[in-house]
Order: sequence, then structure tokens, then C-alpha cells
Amino acid sequence: MKKRVTGFDLARALAIFGMVIVNFKIAMHAETGNMLLMNFAGAFEGRASALFVILAGVGVTFMTNKSRESSDGALVLKNRLSLIKRGLLLIAIGLVFTPIWEADILHFYGFYFLVAAAIFTANDKSLLFISAIIMLIFPTLMLFLNYEQN
Repeated sequence: MKKRVTGFDLARALAIFGMVIVNFKIAMHAETGNMLLMNFAGAFEGRASALFVILAGVGVTFMTNKSRESSDGALVLKNRLSLIKRGLLLIAIGLVFTPIWEADILHFYGFYFLVAAAIFTANDKSLLFISAIIMLIFPTLMLFLNYEQN
């Protein structure tokens, strides 16, 4: 059995708790109320989803670390296929869930996993270049696509 990383599990639990708080506040249209509770809920806005993304990246790193270090082609392929399967599953679940909860982000995670499957064996310079390209693509897309119309 693989050894669990307690801090990682605790951070994941905190991220899930934060996402539940934020989504509950949105679903209940909580605009007013007890200021202490509003501030408590507000403390998680933006942070819970960012923590979730970071933890997803750390999880991918944990999963692929052995294959990246060993350069074993079979292990790399196994990890790549695992990431693709997880990504496609997240995309499917997210798209099915979107009509129920418009703010769903699971399909985004699915696409992140597909990108990770493609690039997790790249060297540091390549990853830096890919990151720069992605950071330039997003604002460019915002010029041509209307974000408010989904």
C-alpha cells in the first residue's frame, strides 16, 4: 500500500469544504445575513477553487513522478493513459452536470488533465514556453469570445 501524505489529504478536505461553502452561498443567493457568516463564506471565495487546482497539479505530479524520473516508456504510457481517462471522465461528468449547476468547473479540470497527459514528460524549458503560450492565448481568446454568453 502506498503511503498517504496527510497534509495533502487535509488540504484536499479543506478545498472541498471551501467549495461546498462557496457553492452553497451561490445556490442560496446569500447576499445579506449575519456579517460573521458572510465574512466566513467570503474568505473561501476564489481561494477554494485555486487550492483545488493546485492540489490537482500536485496529485498529477505525485502520480507521474516515478515515470518521469525513470523514463520508462511503458510507465510513461500507463500514466499518460490514466490521465487521459481521468480527463475524459471529468469532462463527461462536468458537461452532464453543467445544466444542473452552471458554475461547474469539472470539465475544465478534465481539459487540464488532457494537457498534463500531453506535456508531463517535457523538460523545464519546454514547460516554461508552453506556459507562456497558454498565458498569451487566454487574453487573446477573451478579445474574440464573449465570456458572458458561455
